Amino acid sequence: MPTELRKIVFSNGELIDAIEGFAKHTKKSMPAGKVVGCRVDGKDRITIALSVHHPAEGSKHTVTFDHASIAAALIRFCMEKKIPMPRTAEKSVERSGDGVALTLKIGGPAPLAQAANE
Repeated sequence: MPTELRKIVFSNGELIDAIEGFAKHTKKSMPAGKVVGCRVDGKDRITIALSVHHPAEGSKHTVTFDHASIAAALIRFCMEKKIPMPRTAEKSVERSGDGVALTLKIGGPAPLAQAANE
């Protein structure tokens, strides 16, 4: 069976929206204020650091999200925006330039033992 690869690339604004929505949905505590920065770190297992500024206090906080949380946030964002994603697709998150991409892998070659029996 042929393999289909699909890559959904998120702008920084979309990434921030996805992470904020995920934090609210999972009740992860976020400092009050406005997100003023988003930094993607790592190569294979990325993390995201959001900088949150509270104008009334003049304070700035950083909140970090791990690889699994980022993947869950992006999948949830796609579901909310009705972006089609097959349930059976293998999903992975990777850096894409300055941002992040969700890659979907659908299908692929049959295992050798199964192919020999067909």
